[in-house]
Amino acid sequence: MLLIVSLLLLSEPTDTVRSVDAAPIVVQAPTEVAADMGSIIPAATIQASQARSMADALQFAPGVRLEQTCQNCGFTQVRLQGLAGPYTQILIDSRPVFSALNSVYGLEHIPASFISQMAITRGAGSVLLGAGAIAGAVDVITRQPHERAITASTYGGWLDPGTTTSPRDNGLDLAGSWVDSLQRLTLQVLGSVRDRTWYDRNGDGYTEVPSLSLAAGGLRSTAILSELHVLRAEAHWIREHRRGGQITDRPPHESVVAEDLNHAIAGGAVSWDWSNASASWNGSLYTSGLFTQRSSYYGGIGGGIGGGIGGGTSDDSSLTDDAMRFYGTTVAASAVAGSMARWHTSVEALPVEILMGSEYRYETVDDRAEAYQRAIAQRVHIGSLFGHISAESSNGRLRAVAGLRADGIWIDDYHQAVLNPRLSLTYALHPDLFLRATYGMGFRGPQAFDEDLHISTLQGVPRAIRLSDGLLPERSQSAGLSAIWTSSSVTSKQQLTVDAFATSITNPFVVVLDGADDNLPVIWATKINGPGAYVAGLNMEAQFAQLETYELTVAATVQTSQFTSAVDVVASNDPSTSIAVTEVLRTPAMYGSAVLRWIPAGDWMLDVTTIVTGPMQVLQEREQVVRRTPWFADIGLQLTRTLRLDTSLLHVSIGVVNIFDQFQHDLDVGPQRDAAYTYGPTRPRTI
Repeated sequence: MLLIVSLLLLSEPTDTVRSVDAAPIVVQAPTEVAADMGSIIPAATIQASQARSMADALQFAPGVRLEQTCQNCGFTQVRLQGLAGPYTQILIDSRPVFSALNSVYGLEHIPASFISQMAITRGAGSVLLGAGAIAGAVDVITRQPHERAITASTYGGWLDPGTTTSPRDNGLDLAGSWVDSLQRLTLQVLGSVRDRTWYDRNGDGYTEVPSLSLAAGGLRSTAILSELHVLRAEAHWIREHRRGGQITDRPPHESVVAEDLNHAIAGGAVSWDWSNASASWNGSLYTSGLFTQRSSYYGGIGGGIGGGIGGGTSDDSSLTDDAMRFYGTTVAASAVAGSMARWHTSVEALPVEILMGSEYRYETVDDRAEAYQRAIAQRVHIGSLFGHISAESSNGRLRAVAGLRADGIWIDDYHQAVLNPRLSLTYALHPDLFLRATYGMGFRGPQAFDEDLHISTLQGVPRAIRLSDGLLPERSQSAGLSAIWTSSSVTSKQQLTVDAFATSITNPFVVVLDGADDNLPVIWATKINGPGAYVAGLNMEAQFAQLETYELTVAATVQTSQFTSAVDVVASNDPSTSIAVTEVLRTPAMYGSAVLRWIPAGDWMLDVTTIVTGPMQVLQEREQVVRRTPWFADIGLQLTRTLRLDTSLLHVSIGVVNIFDQFQHDLDVGPQRDAAYTYGPTRPRTI
């Protein structure tokens, strides 16, 4: 149950603003890419889910799952349409500045209070998405200033209050915005702090949820230079520390097992948009960048060179000397610069739109870890040209979009030129019923992604991923077919979307557990190319809204994810002990979500949320066995009261996350545990 108190101060009295957060979830305008082939997670859903970060609210759209893959550090990734995290492009205000390093913990780095909405694009059907966006994209649209106001929100939460430690999750969010009298200049300042203590589910002295301390801030400004020119600028910073593993006050190198991460992140963006007087053409120039510095510790005296596996104590100075070597540093930077222009014209009275653009993206990652002699020094350059042409029939019922994206990709010594066609066709069977077909090709180069920059622990020693020699790139083909029905009136709206999807991948990247190193305190897993793989399924999203009364949104996915032939996930010289699978791990055949917002009275609001996850296969690497997980139903409840105080609005909320405490029942225990053997809801019952 989360107790949330927020205060909104308006510079002038107004009767038109009832509540910023308490507005019904009536479908909002999507971003450009998601408009044709995706879903929107609006601010109201983010608030209804009692989200503290971007990660908490991601699952309330069809085809989207969030998973935590490490009990020590809480590494999370988003899975879109059955594909792992690196297949999804994370965008911030439509710009691809998330580096491989930022993708490791970045979903929790962005406070929920900074987000206006999230646009989910399923599939690779748009030329605006990069070659690596095989599953699609998540576009995080940050808050924009619209009026003079100050908002402050504080929350306090308790994780699994039945435990003796009573872990807490507390925070404070602040925002201030200013708009000049001519509505031509806006300024906004955002701030957020969060403190979460660690959570031990089974009482073994090791974390299931790591401790976390975060401070973040941002500054944004928009200047309307003229009726035809707009300049936007943004800057932000994030500092975060997280600690997991053995629950102790000792330094990481004096702990049996510890994962300790410190992040310092700074970024910014500038864009200039313009159009002509008749709005027949418009254009944009943009640039943005992100710099991240991480100091890390993955290890402990349990993996000390002289201490064997899990057998050391912090009083043994020889072990702590060895454990000091598990500190590492990572520096990453990413930058993107581009331009885009769009023309609206007609050919023989048929409306035609032509879009052309160019983009350059640079990413660098330097990762150093002395103890297991691993070093990643990766440089990625991507130069892109893209364009599409769209045309409508004279009656407006048929719209066709044909596009081509050309990417020149340099990854260290590897380079490749890639052409990816993107097609979509929309037909209106009825003013309220549309059919849409899409097709797109994708590409992923042989490089280190987020999971390669994360080190788990297994049997008391670090478990790290290395790239195999001669790793080949992946190629993909994706197709989708959607039906969208909408019915609306002045006071109500109903919408139903059903889309079938299929993606095939050649040379898919597969991680195979090799075993312990005879010379180093590390267990290696190697990324190799597997046989072909495919994922296919059906997404459904239904929305029912009655103005100022209720809105219900239900999303569900049914899918299958398979390799074309069996692939090893545990390698061994003895064939009887190796493990091969044909089903892609961590991909349930069924999952979904629901959000109900009910306003029984003008000042009261009730939110009910549900996340359902079906069974899936998960590898337990310590026991070297593949297990099928049970069903989970994570249900949340929140009640909000809104009070008007002169020119201010006061919201008081009380809620419960994961009411029935659905959580993994077979967690591995102790210092030798497989920390990556974790699945199910990421938050226990929270009060």
